[in-house]
Amino acid sequence: MSKSIVLIGAGSGIVPLMCMLRFIKSAQLWDVSAVLLYSNTHYEEIIYREELDKLSELPNIKVVHTLTREIPEHWKGYTGRINKDMILKEVPNLRDNLYYLCGPPAFVDDMASILEGLGVEKDRIKKEKYD
Repeated sequence: MSKSIVLIGAGSGIVPLMCMLRFIKSAQLWDVSAVLLYSNTHYEEIIYREELDKLSELPNIKVVHTLTREIPEHWKGYTGRINKDMILKEVPNLRDNLYYLCGPPAFVDDMASILEGLGVEKDRIKKEKYD
């Protein structure tokens, strides 16, 4: 594992990414910094929401949510799809990270394209797609 990772997922694509975050915590890898960008359609559909909230309290894990539909009044996170501007704002040292993408094929392809457009080398982008 790299010392700096960025996990980008949508919906149930969180499952393998969550395994990585849990490993970082359980192995006490405090020198590994992780940013999670996680997209869901509805607040109620955020898988592992409470656990992610607790993980985000750790100094080396940053969790960033975005919702694409039916935004509740109490929502303070991003709205809309993960995009170039969100990545630039939330991800430090853009070209130095190792990226793990997981979600529907179109989502993963879009995220990889954005990252490559931002100058991230292809070999630093790992992909897992599901239908």
